[in-house]
Amino acid sequence: MDTTIVPINGNKTEEKGTVAKNTELIVPKILIVDDDISLEPIWLYIIEKVHSKAQIVWATSETEAENLILDAQKNGRAFDLIITDIFLCGSKTGLDLWARFFNDMHGRIIVTSGVEYSRFVKYFEGSQRQPIYLQKPLILNECIEVISAKIKEILYPLRNLSAERTYI
Repeated sequence: MDTTIVPINGNKTEEKGTVAKNTELIVPKILIVDDDISLEPIWLYIIEKVHSKAQIVWATSETEAENLILDAQKNGRAFDLIITDIFLCGSKTGLDLWARFFNDMHGRIIVTSGVEYSRFVKYFEGSQRQPIYLQKPLILNECIEVISAKIKEILYPLRNLSAERTYI
């Protein structure tokens, strides 16, 4: 994959839906929580398109994911992004995971499911917050664009504060 240089001033010429590769020093750590491990090659492809060096950890249940998240936080290298299916192995769901870690993750949790969007929205009636939703079957370009935007928030947290200031 070719790399694109993003100058300090923020001007860039990167391909839409990808993260510039001058961010190689920052390696995003992504947790994917899905009990359908047949989706692993698809997720690996999507994440590779977003950031070729991203570290991916896989869990199949909310309990396993919660333990991984807490261990990562305790060890000083928390996950940068969590992607979770709604329906998982065990009694808890991806929505339980989202509710538990939404604040800790500053909203950097993406929920996936085969549930129709209109039904998904009903889960959050009366709530002031709602996770980003990717409906299955996954649409590759949509996944790449959404995940890329979230990763850019992580890699360039100060980008939108001022167009005139340069951050080193």
